[in-house]
Amino acid sequence: MKKSFEEFVKEVELKGKRRKPVRTQPANIRGTLMAMRNWRIAVREAALRGVTCVILYKKTTTNEVKRYEVIPTEYAYRRMKDKKLKKILWVQDCRDDRDKRQIKMFVCKNILKVAITDRHLKSRWEIKIK
Repeated sequence: MKKSFEEFVKEVELKGKRRKPVRTQPANIRGTLMAMRNWRIAVREAALRGVTCVILYKKTTTNEVKRYEVIPTEYAYRRMKDKKLKKILWVQDCRDDRDKRQIKMFVCKNILKVAITDRHLKSRWEIKIK
């Protein structure tokens, strides 16, 4: 028996993923966390406010998920070793050690979650995210 289009749509909607509000785990980071569903909006909001954000990033080499507190500085496209053009997020690391504060490069498709903090830090580099 053939299904009508409306029945098919209802069935697909029931099987689809449900979007739920994002909740962040307690972190050892000063300030409160605010998570948004779209991580791109959260990164842009953190850059415009001049605050840090917490990024959950999945490393491709070891498949481990790491947490970074960073200041987002700019987006760029870069040709990687596998000859593919990928969107990159450049950030400044916000560790307590002055020596370890450095620029990091994240491939955008490997970013899992972003949460904005209320911690204001001055970036060494110009913030180019508008």
